[in-house]
Amino acid sequence: MHESSQSAWFRSLQPAQVWALVAVGCFMTASAAWLLTLWTLRTRPSLLQTAVQAGVFVLLTAGEGALASWMVSRLFGRDFQFGRVALHAGVLWVLIAPIMIYLRYDSPWAVLFMSATAVAAAYSLREVVPAGAVSAASSSAPEISFVPPVQFAELPTSRTGLGTAFTVAVCLEGAVVAMANQRLFATSLLLSAGIFVLAWRMQSSIAVRRRASVSPRLRLATAFVFAIALTVIALNSIMLGESDGISRWGFAGHRSKGIDPSKSQTVQASANTGSGYKGIILWMPPRRKDKILPPPPNVLRIANANARPINIPFDGAYWYFQPPYDSPGRDPHVAHGDPIGVSIRSSNRLPLLMEAHQKLVSPVELNCCRAMRINVRNGDNVPGTILLGVVLYDSKSAGNPSLPLTAQPVVSTQAGHFAVKPSPVDETLEYAIPANSDISRFDQITVVYFPAGERSVDGAKISIQNFELLRR
Repeated sequence: MHESSQSAWFRSLQPAQVWALVAVGCFMTASAAWLLTLWTLRTRPSLLQTAVQAGVFVLLTAGEGALASWMVSRLFGRDFQFGRVALHAGVLWVLIAPIMIYLRYDSPWAVLFMSATAVAAAYSLREVVPAGAVSAASSSAPEISFVPPVQFAELPTSRTGLGTAFTVAVCLEGAVVAMANQRLFATSLLLSAGIFVLAWRMQSSIAVRRRASVSPRLRLATAFVFAIALTVIALNSIMLGESDGISRWGFAGHRSKGIDPSKSQTVQASANTGSGYKGIILWMPPRRKDKILPPPPNVLRIANANARPINIPFDGAYWYFQPPYDSPGRDPHVAHGDPIGVSIRSSNRLPLLMEAHQKLVSPVELNCCRAMRINVRNGDNVPGTILLGVVLYDSKSAGNPSLPLTAQPVVSTQAGHFAVKPSPVDETLEYAIPANSDISRFDQITVVYFPAGERSVDGAKISIQNFELLRR
């Protein structure tokens, strides 16, 4: 009697163990996928390389979930059949990996894919989690010879299912409310939870027995291939930057109202949502562009540090975009104005990248100058240090070689110097130019903004006034 009760106790505890492993695996897979998403999107590979990259991404993230679940399963004893659980739960783990890309980049397709994953999970997990007291009772009841047992198994159960109906209704109503408030993650989670509960309830124990002939390994392999396909679609849609593919899969937004440079207003930039621009280019008002000529060699021999610097007024453009992109893209929103006069910020959790680009009419020989000064105007009242880096480009040479200069802080943004400014303040940053480098001249100047992490979603209200080249 004691042995029988102990065995029954173990069987009643087994579903809780299975759900614990499934939950741990889901959490670790989702966390790993969320962290690895930006790493996966660093480069622009070919289609074959993208497929390989997608496979590695799914294997790493799902493997992380499986490893964490296996470690937890050791607490249940050596006799616990983790492999059987992993074969069925793996369907859910491998499909979570690509869904996290769609969620991170706010693609509305995440709702559909997450709902389909919920159905697949209910279909697969039903085979390892007991169907409940009804199925257990039916299996232990004596067989009645004059009526086939299948008929009784297919009859409706005595339970009304009010709890299931209530749960599904709450999830669906919550999903509608979340959708109305444009909360993609909450919408996907609530809708898929309701669908999972409904799909779980609709599957009877006899349907599970009929499905037993389907190999769990084949089901897991099918889910893995499908997960790779979803990942490839996501990577291509994001990385290639094609307007048709992006809009089809929801990785870019529609056009909205333009910027009025005469007014201070907030504009949202987003690489992947329907609530902002994919990229923004802000042009300075037109200025007269002087032709920049380096001093002749005979002048260089008698020039000294007190010689008048070469002045280059800034009349270029400010770029705003988000990772994984390295530019505002092929079809950015274009406006004229000053960064101090507009508030541009990210519409999602990704940082907003900002650069200032200046092209020169004629190239400047690098050996003519010992340093570069940048005169900036700071009207930013958001706390957080901002560094400005400089990259000099030689666009006329093969490979577009460049020379990065050490980033310098905008002193008025540093702790101890920061204060709310009623009006913008002027500041000068100086960058040393090495005598020997990989380039001999430059015709483009790029200023890269490096904001502190706590303010990385806001565009810096710091404008470039002009550059000064100090002669050697």
